[in-house]
Amino acid sequence: MGLRPTEVAVLEILRDGPTGLEFDWSRFEDAIGDLSDRDIIRLDSLDRALTDEPHREARARWQKLLREPLMSVAES
Repeated sequence: MGLRPTEVAVLEILRDGPTGLEFDWSRFEDAIGDLSDRDIIRLDSLDRALTDEPHREARARWQKLLREPLMSVAES
């Protein structure tokens, strides 16, 4: 199963990093939790895609997102 268009967009933002956004990175983190809660993105699919992602910073940003804000979203 491939990535949905919104998941591809998340992957591209992870590659570009905070400097590629027109708003604060924390809003992106919040958006990931919201999109996941509404089943617009699938965290497991993104996680699988990022396992083989050649862009190290994208992988690191994803791991940080999983550790910090998404855990708090999942707990609330």
